[in-house]
Amino acid sequence: ASSCSVMFSVPFGLTGITKYRQSAVESTANLNAINTAKGEKPWALSFSYGRGLQAPALAAWGGQVENEKAAQAAFFERARLNGLARDGQYEGETTPTTAD
Repeated sequence: ASSCSVMFSVPFGLTGITKYRQSAVESTANLNAINTAKGEKPWALSFSYGRGLQAPALAAWGGQVENEKAAQAAFFERARLNGLARDGQYEGETTPTTAD
């Protein structure tokens, strides 16, 4: 599991911080790291779902009707893993997902 070693502060009224250009697995691991880091978190910590949630599903689909079930499975798996990371319960993956 990743660990978050960077300390920073942001204004309380800030509505969000996003980091782009991460793979799906990297973004899930980073989300988990910030949610397991010590310290007060007065707001929900999440990430931009463009890459971390959609990319594996789009890669599995590949624009082919016959791949729709595989794309749905990839999407739901990423959603499940990101849900775990959002709660600080993600323990990594043994097999890289499509589009990482």
